[in-house]
Amino acid sequence: MQGECPVCAEQIPLSSETCPVCAEATGFYGTTGLDADDAGIECPVCAEVIDFECEVCPVCAEATGFAEAIPAGGLECPVCAEVIEPSCDVCPVCAEPTGFTDMGYVEDGMECPVCAENIPSASQVCPVCAEPLEMEDPAPAPTSAPAAAPAPAPAAVQPSHSGHDELLSADEETWDLVKDSNNIADIEYYLENYPNGQYSIPANLKLRQLTR
Repeated sequence: MQGECPVCAEQIPLSSETCPVCAEATGFYGTTGLDADDAGIECPVCAEVIDFECEVCPVCAEATGFAEAIPAGGLECPVCAEVIEPSCDVCPVCAEPTGFTDMGYVEDGMECPVCAENIPSASQVCPVCAEPLEMEDPAPAPTSAPAAAPAPAPAAVQPSHSGHDELLSADEETWDLVKDSNNIADIEYYLENYPNGQYSIPANLKLRQLTR
């Protein structure tokens, strides 16, 4: 909320005790909205301690961003300014009380059996004294008999190569070696060994080209 400064007539926050424009006393009472016994958190803009429920700072009238802090999973520790869990009654970074209990943010807490501090009930290690907490061991899952290994697949039967197949293979390999050669002797070698071979026709044509 804003009002007119009684000195310079500028519109300023009604919570301002001193006008931010002319720096004169306004006569307004800048309140943080906190009772004397309430804990608070620093406004990220003007650093005044205000109620964490304030989405707009009642002192500087700037947005605090506190509304987005809770869904994001953390609050700023009022002592060390580190972002910590809202359920921490004691800051796990600086080990100072956060006052979150007084603000109503520690709803699900428990007492650490070692240091007696109030800590989140989901903690497995105390954030204050760093001692592990005894948790009930979950019931072991029933073990099942190991599955039998699958039987090996029968080896594939390799087809036997006849002498004709071997001859074709040798014919093809020899032609692959000489087909790009410009040496007449290489082509003649192929034709001498495979006169009726698979590639005898192209071999004869290539020989004619080389002998012209």
